[in-house]
Amino acid sequence: MVFFKERSRLYVTANGVWLEMNPIYLVTAIFLVFVTYTKPSWFWQTRKTLRIRHRIGDRATAIFCYALAVALIISAII
Repeated sequence: MVFFKERSRLYVTANGVWLEMNPIYLVTAIFLVFVTYTKPSWFWQTRKTLRIRHRIGDRATAIFCYALAVALIISAII
């Protein structure tokens, strides 16, 4: 029995269930979580990040970055 569903990249074969993820989204999400947690100056002092930080604050910017990382992980799986 072989069942292929290309949209979610879920493969059910005789050997078991395989879930194929998009590695670009996954690596980007891991990178985003890393730079949000460690807060290096080369990331947090850029123009775009400073604009967001001034508008909504540091904590909300971190929450936004974490939410974006979660969305990327979900996109990698789906």
